[in-house]
Amino acid sequence: MRRSRVVGRVGVVLAFLLLAAACSSDNKDEASSGGSSDTTEAPANAPKGEPILVSQMYPKDGPTAQPEVVAGSRAAVDAINAAGGIKDPAGGENRPLKLVECNAANLQNPNAPVDCAKAAVDAGVVADVGKFGGGGNDTKAFNDAGIAMIGNNPYDANDLTMDHSFPLNGGSLAALAGTGAALQEAGAKKLAMINIDVAQSRPLPGFMKPVLEDESDLGTVVYVPTDPSADISSFIAQVVNSNPDGVAIADTSDATVKIVTQLRQAGYQGKIGFPSTVMTDKALKDLGSDAEGIVLAGLYDTVNDDSNAKIKQFVTEMDKYQKDASKSEFSLNSWLAVHLLADVLGDVKTIDAKSVAAALNNRKVDLGVSMPFALGVKDTYLPLPRIFTMSAQYQSVKDGKIVSTSGDGKYVDLNTLAK
Repeated sequence: MRRSRVVGRVGVVLAFLLLAAACSSDNKDEASSGGSSDTTEAPANAPKGEPILVSQMYPKDGPTAQPEVVAGSRAAVDAINAAGGIKDPAGGENRPLKLVECNAANLQNPNAPVDCAKAAVDAGVVADVGKFGGGGNDTKAFNDAGIAMIGNNPYDANDLTMDHSFPLNGGSLAALAGTGAALQEAGAKKLAMINIDVAQSRPLPGFMKPVLEDESDLGTVVYVPTDPSADISSFIAQVVNSNPDGVAIADTSDATVKIVTQLRQAGYQGKIGFPSTVMTDKALKDLGSDAEGIVLAGLYDTVNDDSNAKIKQFVTEMDKYQKDASKSEFSLNSWLAVHLLADVLGDVKTIDAKSVAAALNNRKVDLGVSMPFALGVKDTYLPLPRIFTMSAQYQSVKDGKIVSTSGDGKYVDLNTLAK
């Protein structure tokens, strides 16, 4: 029987959330001041009605840059506008969506996230989509203004508890739990874990254990230094000497490449797994043949799945409107958030922030790339009111591409495993 020892403190639950932000992107954008917003202009062929402002906060540059986050939003906005925009419930001309973009990651401006949020509130946005990063007060600024955050990547206590937070997946918590479950599904019984050595990472094993066949299946746990130049050979040796069937890694993309390489060089031939967001295009290239067979946990269907109609639509719109941007879970999440917002705007009688937030509560959604769930309805084993789904897709690297290995079920309900 699987046992469900669940960590109960919200502050502890946040530990693994730093990893997604720490994963460096392959698409570094040009420098930006951070905290100052830009409103993109609607194309000439966009609907002529009054624009509907939507904000997008993302790390444009620096060590946590993920510029593909906004690329997904841009592609969705352009596609929706090209298809006629949003019908005006008041009877006027169709209205275009317009993004208010803001760089929320800037080393010279630690207040960039909250500055971005306040600028979006002042601009009059009806919602924020795909919020990536932040320090907590940005979420509070949106929440206090009654503005819903759709598809925000949950990073801190405010994202996980405030009632205007509407993430579309279980975040890194689901990715971490899914990694352990995916390794066992792939045949690894006895697991070890390699974590980044920061104080917040100490509770990480507690998030994986509830979904394992037995909590004792996770044995050796080591914490490697954050310094990229540090010698980690002793940590690698400790893991290899414990003779695990599978090794789960919770670290940044670049560090994970280093860890995988050294594990193989040390003679470890067992399974290796980590969240699919860590397996960037650069990581795939850097790992080379060592990437083959890596076990991954995805929050959504892999972007390589051309049998999935929603993925095909995503790839088509990205190729048409953002052809140079990376297609990843990050860009897919923002793209999904914009399309969901467009659906909501088609249902409300008044287009404003209050109506959007109200329409999201208890809304049943089927994104087409994960298990259906209801927004605003807590239905997970985690003690967090704003995590509405804990599903994952088991994936692996085959012939240099990330592919699904989840079988007929396609998506795995981690709640079921935790029971």
